[in-house]
Order: sequence, then C-alpha cells, then structure tokens
Amino acid sequence: MQQKILLAFAHLFAFAAAFAIAVALRFEFHVPAAIASQLMVAGVVVVGWKLVVFYAARQYRTWWRHFAFADLYRLTAAATVSVILLMALRQFGWLPGSPARSVLLLDFMVTVMLVGGLRCSWRAGEELMSPIWQRTRYRRALLVGASPTDKLLALHLQLRPELPFRICGHVDENSRWLGHSFGGVSVLGAIIDLTEIAAKNGTTDIIAITGSLSGKRMQFVRQKCEAAGLTLHLIPPLSQLLSEHQQLPLRPIEVDKLLQRPTVKLDELGIRGTIAGKVIAVTGAGGSIGSEICRQLLAFHPAKMILVDQSEPSLYSIDMEMRRLKSATQIVPFLGDCTDSVRMSTLFRTHQPDVVFHVAAHKHVPMLESHVGEAVKNNVFGTANLVELSEQFGVAQFVYISTDKAVKPTSIMGVTKHLAERYVLAMAEEGAGRYVAVRFGNVLGSAGSVVPLFQEQIRRGGPITITHPDMERFFMTTAEAAQLVLQANALGKGGEIFVLDMGEPVKIVDLAREMIRMSGLPEHAIDITFCGTRPGEKLYEELYFDDEVRLPTPHQKLFSAQHRPIARTTMLRCLEELHPLVDGDQEELIDALQRWVPEYRRTPAGAVIAKPSEQSVPLSPQRIERWEIKAPLTAESPVSQSSLKSH
Repeated sequence: MQQKILLAFAHLFAFAAAFAIAVALRFEFHVPAAIASQLMVAGVVVVGWKLVVFYAARQYRTWWRHFAFADLYRLTAAATVSVILLMALRQFGWLPGSPARSVLLLDFMVTVMLVGGLRCSWRAGEELMSPIWQRTRYRRALLVGASPTDKLLALHLQLRPELPFRICGHVDENSRWLGHSFGGVSVLGAIIDLTEIAAKNGTTDIIAITGSLSGKRMQFVRQKCEAAGLTLHLIPPLSQLLSEHQQLPLRPIEVDKLLQRPTVKLDELGIRGTIAGKVIAVTGAGGSIGSEICRQLLAFHPAKMILVDQSEPSLYSIDMEMRRLKSATQIVPFLGDCTDSVRMSTLFRTHQPDVVFHVAAHKHVPMLESHVGEAVKNNVFGTANLVELSEQFGVAQFVYISTDKAVKPTSIMGVTKHLAERYVLAMAEEGAGRYVAVRFGNVLGSAGSVVPLFQEQIRRGGPITITHPDMERFFMTTAEAAQLVLQANALGKGGEIFVLDMGEPVKIVDLAREMIRMSGLPEHAIDITFCGTRPGEKLYEELYFDDEVRLPTPHQKLFSAQHRPIARTTMLRCLEELHPLVDGDQEELIDALQRWVPEYRRTPAGAVIAKPSEQSVPLSPQRIERWEIKAPLTAESPVSQSSLKSH
C-alpha cells in the first residue's frame, strides 16, 4: 500500500509538470494573464482525471526498476485513454477552462515522455550506475556465443543487479560478428582466441548456455578454460528449465558423447556374410551388452535369433523389444542357465545354431570376491559347457566375450574370465569350428558400471563416491562394443584373441567431473569423495599380457593378441581340479585358481597396486610349465562327462 501511495504522488507531480510544460509550449512560454487562472483550474481537472485513469489502468503497481517495453506500451495506452476522454469533456463543454486541443495533445506527449523517462531513469541508474558504485561486487565475464538466446542472456544479466556478473563481451564461434554489438555488448573475437581475449579484458569467468555449442566445441571451450585457469559457468537453456518433464535443472547425460570419439565404421559386407540367413544364439541376451548385440545383429537379417538368459524379466524385456521391431528374423526366447548341460543340450539340439555369441557371465567384481564358487561355476564351467556343446553340434563360429580384467587378474571375476578365455582358445586348437575371444574394457552405461551410479548420485545432489583418485579404466560405449564384436566374428578364423581399440585409459575422477559438467552444473556443485578400493580392484587395467604381441587386423579398431597355443587336455585337467572345490572351502578354491593362473594376485579392500613400467616383464618359468603342451591332443576326457554335466 505504501508503494502505491508513493507512486500516486510521483504521478501527481509528473502530471502537473506535464500540463504546465504543455501550456508553456503552446503559448511559447508567454501565457496571457487573462486566461492563466482558467488554465490553472483546467490543469487541476486534467491532473485529477489522469490520476483516476492511471489508477484504473493499474499504473501504480508498476516496478520502475524493472521498466520494459511492455510497461511503456501500457503507459502510452493509459495516456491515450486520458486524452480521448478529456477531448470528449471539452467537446461537450464539461471541462472547466476549455483548454485548447493543442494543449491537451501536448500534455499527452509530455506525459508519456516525462513519466516514461522517470521510470526509465530508475532502471538506467540501476544498470549503469550500480556497477560503478559497487565495482568490487561484480565480476567481468565473457559470454560464449552471439545467438539470439545468448543476446537475451546477456541482457538479462545486465538487468539483474543482484547477479554477480557483468558481461563485458561476446566470444562467437567465428569472427564474422567481430565489432558488432548486441544489447550494448560487443563481439570481441572468436572462440579460438578465448584465453587471449579473457586476459586482455581482465576476465576470469566464462558463461555459456548448455546446448548452444556442439559437444566438440563445448569440449574445446572447457579445455581452453582449464588450461588458462578460467571458470566456466554452464547455464541451462530456458526451454529446458520450463519443460514439464524436467524436475531438476540438469541436462540428460548423453553417454555416447562422454568419450568424444568418432563413430566406428564397420565392414558391413563382411559381417552380413557371417550373419545373414544364419541361426544365431546370444547368451546373456537380456544384459546391457547382450541386448545391444541383439539389436545390432537384427540389422544383418539372421534367419533366427535365439535369446538365451537365465533372468526371466530380462529375457522378457529383450524379447518384447525385438518383436516390436517387426523384423523378418524369427525371435526365440530361451530361458536357461549356461551351466545346465541338459537345458543347453536342448537348445543346441532343437535350434542348431550356426553362430554363438557367449556374453553371459557374472561380472560384478566386489560381489564375486565373496562368491568364488558361483563365479567359477558360471564363468568357467558355463563357458566350457557351451564350448563343448558347440563342438558337438557343429557350431561354425563361437565368439566369447572376455574382459581386460582377465589380464594379470587381481579379482575372482578376472581370473575366472581368464580361464574361460583359455578354454575357448584350447578348443580352437582342435575343434572343427572357429573359436575366438574378444577382450575389451568397461562399457559405459552397462548394468553395474559407474555411469548409472554417478547419474543417480548427481540427481540426488551428491556426493559422487570414487574408490581412489588415481583409479583409471578403459572405456567404450555399448554400441562400440557390440559393433566390434560383430566385426571380430566376421574376421575370426579361429584361435584369435581380438582386442578392441579402447583409446587411452580414463581416470574415473575425470569421468565424474565430465558427467557433472554435461549435466549442466558447475563442477563444484557436486562433491566427490574417495572411499578406498574394494576387494579385487586395481587402479589400472591392461589389455595384453607381457608375452602377448599386439598384431594389426584389417579393421583399424581391432587388434589381435598373439599367444601360444593351449592344449585342451591341459584345460580339462584344470577343470578336473577345480570341480570338487566349487562347493567347498572358498580359500582352497582360491589357492587352486592361483596355482593355475600364477599372474593372479588377490587384492583385499584398500590395497593399491602401482602401475608397472612400460618395460616388458619376462615370462615366469612357473607359467611356462603350467600352460605348456605336454601331451598329444586327445578327443575326450572323463572330466568332460563329470564336471561339465554336473554344472
């Protein structure tokens, strides 16, 4: 109420001044004494009438400090209504003093200019004088971009004195707008010169609207800011903040853009020749990697695709998804455990697959440290079971999905995957089919990976928990992994370990920071805490053993790890020793694993294994003896009947 009274008095004085100026202009500042008193009476009526009209037009509720074009329009409308009504009163002789029409018209124009000028002056003082009076309160910032959205943001920042920034210039994608001014803010140069422009203008803050630049350009801006010690502020676009589906001002993280890698190019003709018209079986089809392999396979038109999984909900989900795609491929869901020889025999006997992609495995590193027997059953005996059945039923190609954790393993997951990889390669030495292994690192966004965990922690406002500041991993996207698995299947002749090109290892803490930034938040908005390494974890991963040689393949993203042949009889002896231990004492089973894989080193929680030097380590005599082929290859061994069928 107090504000309305103050504004009413301000308008009273403005209206009186406007009428006096109008009269003075009309009579060229020499008002005849004979009509002066009449004009004073008329002035009282005019001012009173305008006070009533402006009150009805709600002009006393306008904040002068936020005066905008919309307010100027409403002010002009109120003044127009006032002059029209005053003209009507004069026409009918109801306006005392009967001032000339020119006086009323001049009064209208002066009212708009005077009242509008007063309101603008308040805002101008806020915009222009506050930064001078409170210079230490504001930080000079550069705005990346000169699009319409960027211009609106610059204007908004200049209009909000409570915000800590003042835009001193735009930095555009290129220099085409150099010298142009948007809202009083000039384009100072191109993004490539960002650090030089910031240094020249004494700015330490860079502001950008998320989505205004491509991911690659935003990454470039971020790198420039980090190199120069500039603070980058990402502001979500207005459209995102007002989206009815957006509960938090976070951008959805596009996992495929986290690694900033070009799209993998496939030899589609070669892949099609090994898939089209064939019967394909995929184990672990409901998992993250298995389901993506199924999606990729469908594009190459197999005759039949058998989706194998022991999880009913996962199998149902991928089955429904495949059917929604309405492909000519026959989709067959098959619920079963890979360790169940009878159930898997039914699969092979009924459907006679030409190609098997064995993806199913227990993969959660800390979980398997306390479930060693189950890891051995599923990862080792389950794989051996499928390999034996593939050979028995004449499968042409068997592709095993291995992991970088199988190299110099420190976890139960790694050592069991290593033994399974060895069994596949042992069968490749004597089997009729083509048996290959594909080794790669962490898959972004897969079940159990850090990406979904970090996303949830960011949504909750943090903190992000990381085991160790130096923890690093090889990463690739689910699509990359699936595509290169299909490429390995097309290239494999049997006995190869294909190793995917994972690029450079990525520090987990850097990945977390990148996810915070991609969410549209400043890095300091989410805390990062370090909780110590978990059982079986090491700070780094490797893709090759010391005695393996990296060989090129026809595909630039695929390499082959040259290794010595392994006898199937040796692997059967390994399984024969492990078989009676899987349901017994866990420590005895671990001791047996260490005997068969000397490189396996257990790492308890909190242990840190330093990254070795790049120099090759000679092969230990113990390992040479363990994997050496000592006997001629034989067809069957009793263990294949006992241990494999028991699990």
